Amino acid sequence: MTAIKTIEALAPELAYPGYWNQRRLIYLSAILATNTKGNKRITAQDLPNLQARVMKEFTGLCGDGATYKFDKAEKQRCNEVLEFLTLNGWRCSYFVTQKKLPRPSITTTSPDELVLWQLGQKFITEFWDGKVSIAGDSKLLVFWLELLSYAALSPAALNRLLAADFGLIFNATEGVALLPIDDNAVYQLSIRLSSRQQILMHDLVRSKQLTKQATKQLIQKTIGQCLYESVTPSFFEHVDDVLNVKAERLIRMATYQAPFNGIEPILASAIARDQTPVPIQQKEIARAIYKPLVCRHEPRLERQEQVSADDDQEELSEVFLPSASRDQNPESYLHEAIEWQLECRLTIRRIRHQVRKSLTGPDSEFRNSTVDASLVKQLLASAKGGTIQNTREATFENQLFGYEKVQIEEQLEKLSTTVTGRDLAIDRIRYHLIECENTFDTCFKEISAIFLHGFLAYEPGWNLQQWDEEDFELLTSEYILARDGRATTNETTRQQTVSSLNRVIRFSRDQFGLFRNIATPKLTPQGRVFTSRNNIVTLKEFDALIESTGELDSAILILAFYAGMRSGEIINLSLNDVANSRRELTVYVREGKTPSAKRAIPLHRLMPPNLLRKVQTVVELREIDYRKFMRGKSASKNIDRARANFRVFVRSEIDGHQSGQVILSETRETLRDRLGRKADLHLLRHSFASWFFLRWYAAKYPDFIDSLTSNDHWLFSDDGIKNIKQFLGVFTAGPIPSEHSNAMIFFIKLFGHANTATLFQVYIHTYEFVLDHALKNAYRGVDSESMKGKLITALIPKMKSRATQSKLQDRSASGLLQRI
Repeated sequence: MTAIKTIEALAPELAYPGYWNQRRLIYLSAILATNTKGNKRITAQDLPNLQARVMKEFTGLCGDGATYKFDKAEKQRCNEVLEFLTLNGWRCSYFVTQKKLPRPSITTTSPDELVLWQLGQKFITEFWDGKVSIAGDSKLLVFWLELLSYAALSPAALNRLLAADFGLIFNATEGVALLPIDDNAVYQLSIRLSSRQQILMHDLVRSKQLTKQATKQLIQKTIGQCLYESVTPSFFEHVDDVLNVKAERLIRMATYQAPFNGIEPILASAIARDQTPVPIQQKEIARAIYKPLVCRHEPRLERQEQVSADDDQEELSEVFLPSASRDQNPESYLHEAIEWQLECRLTIRRIRHQVRKSLTGPDSEFRNSTVDASLVKQLLASAKGGTIQNTREATFENQLFGYEKVQIEEQLEKLSTTVTGRDLAIDRIRYHLIECENTFDTCFKEISAIFLHGFLAYEPGWNLQQWDEEDFELLTSEYILARDGRATTNETTRQQTVSSLNRVIRFSRDQFGLFRNIATPKLTPQGRVFTSRNNIVTLKEFDALIESTGELDSAILILAFYAGMRSGEIINLSLNDVANSRRELTVYVREGKTPSAKRAIPLHRLMPPNLLRKVQTVVELREIDYRKFMRGKSASKNIDRARANFRVFVRSEIDGHQSGQVILSETRETLRDRLGRKADLHLLRHSFASWFFLRWYAAKYPDFIDSLTSNDHWLFSDDGIKNIKQFLGVFTAGPIPSEHSNAMIFFIKLFGHANTATLFQVYIHTYEFVLDHALKNAYRGVDSESMKGKLITALIPKMKSRATQSKLQDRSASGLLQRI
């Protein structure tokens, strides 16, 4: 019989009330036996041996004939023990238990949802075929079903629509629905309605059915109650089981129809997200880009400067204060082998583990209360140096070249004096537990949400002094308000998290002087990121700007506007990063804020030839400077690295270097003098994303070009469209074919992002124009169909008699709409 294991016998220093049971002790026994060197290390090479020991232990307990499988669940349980050891100072590798990621789909695979989806589309078809009684709720139900069948609104967007003032969001004159993009947002996304939707809307307004109260009553009814008076019993053949389902579910399922109605899947997926793209709000800018009138509800614009999260939120407006960062060296990047952020997360989790242990009694019960200040001071004092040492040990376990070890030591030394996310987290713990004497939960709820899932998960968190506006946009959208790549859906949690983030930003400004020279984004209570950069720079504005700007400033501005490069990427370009020939110019971003930032950018595909020549001129002048600088230095040992260190953007004749931040500051001032005090290089990056999106759509749907005010610009000329097609890998004549579905992959790679979520939620502000054109094209078929006499009688004023209808020359929905 196997002896009962105890933690006192195996490793008394790991005792933790209530944690150890026999299963976990068996895992621990196997781990200790595997760690033959006694160095508290379990490497990836040790895992097969550990697995064999675990299987041997458990097989001995199974009895005769029984077998033990070290399956995925057992690996996960063993990983939990390895995780516990990690929190107690061990360094452990883990068994791989890959969770299958959900595959994105434009439709549903749920049988129940498929039935509801098909039922809703069947009802729409039979309604317009005149087979459905117009009595009861049928008109209102068809209106909502058809609206979502083209504009694939997310559940959150539909909720915002239902909660808004119907008198404001449904504009019968312009034939649009104004979708609020957030619960307290000042911005609306204009959604064009089809002619037959507009006919329905006019009738529902006349009969006072298109109201918030009537709609809420409708969606709370069952499908059977909604349709009982309108359809024949045969309508429900084979779907009896859905009669008691709420009509709200039937309406929501209609969103799956949008791609099948001709809406581009990427457009449908963007509006189906909880956070819809932020449109251009200033009418004059919108009209300078898109010819058709974009409807806005004017009274809501008066609230434009009143966006706030809650009474506790500070107005995070643009602050321009003197800062040391204006004179610091250009951005530096962390060596790939240094997993600093991982070690920082481990440090904070170890602190949390030890503090929680101190509040857990002998009865294994955790008591949330204040914490002994001396313990906190002890843990925090050892945390800073411990993180550096742990990072060094973890890094040097890898196989490295000698010069890499020297670089890593230099960077570790810099990390000890740099303000990182770890420093901010540690000081925040001190503030909560010592200064404010808050409880464990109050402190570590914030630390988990803002730091473990935010500052310490986002890779550039290793140097907060180098942050710019984009870092906050990515931190908020892809980390703090997301888990495993998915946005958090609990509204209360989102509001609390946003409030915590704003408190941390204020704290970091006060304690560390961080983020004072950048405009941190405004956040609504639901976590929507708002910046003034949604009012992008137009093509004519930018071209006029370049004509009146100096050579070096022009090249920097061109790279930001036409290539979407970040300011740090521009100023760090060396001659080694540029491949220049007579008609082609490609730049290579070798280091970036994130791994996805590394990319090649073919400038000759993205910008007009005259602007390409301006950038080439700057590069060629620096080539001349380089050759002058290298005269007589051919014997230098550092000759191979000289070109890599020779920056493209400096204000000198040969080798004099001026701070990259100073150059950017001067360029920024030039930009603000021309475009206003809120203009900056990051505005140009927003503009690049918005214009590139239009270029892609124009290359796929050439008739869209006629809708653009700047349709005579090079970007939308034959050469411009040809270049963007070739960038996207299309070398055939004609529009981009429908089967070419990887354009967004090219886009996010060019933009330096990992996915399209933040691209659409934060950067693309011309989505509304593309959606408007897509809806217009999608409606052509249904709006040209002849309407049944029964429907004309019921929906069109003064068209009750057959004699009157016989005089109609155009019975289509678009023709009949003109009579209303």
